[in-house]
Amino acid sequence: LATAAALGWTLSVGQAQVPAPQLPAFFEKLNPSVVEVEIHKPDDNRTYSTGTGFLAGSKQWVVTNFHVIDTWVFDTEDGIELRINGTNGFRTQAQVVLVDIWNDLALLKLDQPLEAALFEINPDLPARGERGYSLGSQLENHTVMTEGIFNGVDDRKEDADVILFI
Repeated sequence: LATAAALGWTLSVGQAQVPAPQLPAFFEKLNPSVVEVEIHKPDDNRTYSTGTGFLAGSKQWVVTNFHVIDTWVFDTEDGIELRINGTNGFRTQAQVVLVDIWNDLALLKLDQPLEAALFEINPDLPARGERGYSLGSQLENHTVMTEGIFNGVDDRKEDADVILFI
């Protein structure tokens, strides 16, 4: 959710949109859209970093935080893989399409599409103090949902530098 908020996106999951009795259905619908992003080097079976990502805009696009994939971007060693692990046993690799270092964001393109519901993106920033829900992948690709209050949204309207990878 921090990823989406940093982009100026909020997920349509505020209390007004998802009343408490509907939260289990909401979780079940979007849980398959939450993935674990893993930077891995098969030669030494070493995992450099892991983090959460989510499908947005297309079944082949994943949004994650830049700090999760920065080793893949900056490491010049051969053989480092960008792996995507889904909650339903889905496994594929991905490529970095673009990054926004200022807002700690990265957009990845999956080698294979993930058949799951897409997160609905709201282009409006949440109001400070607004309640929302965060879905995130924990160890061994176990997704949790947490309720919270938006309080860290940066309301400065500065343009960020974006690096495009082709």
